[in-house]
Amino acid sequence: MLQRITLAVIIAISANAFAHHNHEHTPPPTTTPPVTPPVTPPVTPPVTPPVTPPVTPPVTPPVAGSIGLLVPAYFDPGSDQQDWNTLISAAGTVPLMAIMNPDSGPSTSQNQSYVTNINAINAAGGKVLGYVHTSYGARSLALVEQDVATYFSWYNVKGIFLDEMAASATTANLAYYEQLASYIRTHYPSVTIVGNPGATFDQAFATNKVADVFVDEEDIQTNVNTVTQASWETAFPATTFAEMSVQSSSDVTETAWLVAHRRVGWVYTTTLPLNPDPYTALPADFTSSISSL
Repeated sequence: MLQRITLAVIIAISANAFAHHNHEHTPPPTTTPPVTPPVTPPVTPPVTPPVTPPVTPPVTPPVAGSIGLLVPAYFDPGSDQQDWNTLISAAGTVPLMAIMNPDSGPSTSQNQSYVTNINAINAAGGKVLGYVHTSYGARSLALVEQDVATYFSWYNVKGIFLDEMAASATTANLAYYEQLASYIRTHYPSVTIVGNPGATFDQAFATNKVADVFVDEEDIQTNVNTVTQASWETAFPATTFAEMSVQSSSDVTETAWLVAHRRVGWVYTTTLPLNPDPYTALPADFTSSISSL
């Protein structure tokens, strides 16, 4: 009996120990953590740079400060396109102001040949001035102003050339050119006014700025080269003055002489004779003379 009880106790203890052993080594239930989806960063669309249109470089005018050409271009491009082509080419090389003169003024109707060539000179870096005569202060201001207005109405001119300008600054003459300059600058700001006394003139005109440039000598070569510039001119920039020498022996030589001996900013020389008209065409050596500037 005791033996059976003992055996039963042993079996019970063994069963209990086995159960305890199994409980101790049974791993806890596995909890599967929730799956967190990866965070996708926001997609920034690529920045498209603005399209920059091609830039056309502006026409570079000749270097300021160098001596330029003041050319009386009194020839119609409709019948002398070759000389206007030469001027267009020169405008890209040196400072150039060409004076157009259809008929001692703007004439009575617009000329399309002038329109085309004026625009071409402007595009090359030069300027075209409209010719107006003033009869040394005797011509009606109303008529002069009408010619000025006509030029700007018909053509893309950049200034006015006042021919036959008085040299003596009397009260009446000074008032005449002051009023004319005021009219031009008020109605057409930033344009260039060139006055042509063609000889020694009174300082009062320059002091009162009735023009931006004055031709202080226009004559045949032998006379131009023997005249002395007025001493008062040294008080003004050299670009204030211009000289024109006609009937020259050589434009290359004469241009070089003016550059070396004159205090000017603008010159023109031509081998063509004074009479009947030295400005009806360019001289044959015009292009060669440019090298003397």
